[in-house]
Amino acid sequence: MLKIFILLIILIKVVGYLPNCPLAIETMAATSSIGAIWSSTSPDFGVSGVLDRFHQIKPKVIFSVEAVSYNMKIHDHLVREINYLMLRD
Repeated sequence: MLKIFILLIILIKVVGYLPNCPLAIETMAATSSIGAIWSSTSPDFGVSGVLDRFHQIKPKVIFSVEAVSYNMKIHDHLVREINYLMLRD
């Protein structure tokens, strides 16, 4: 039974759409502590590119920021992510 449980944990894929911040370190450490697979990218890459990359990984969990500030403007990511994920197959 223990071997099956360990195998399931190892197959869990977790991704982070996070800037370099303490939250990114915490989620990576938590993911690694249970033996799951961690991948992350910066919000600088844009929603479509990042979600295309994550679609290839097929994660079970996505950690993301709601918005980022760039050039004195707030760019909302959460709404675009939800819309994008709802349109995916």
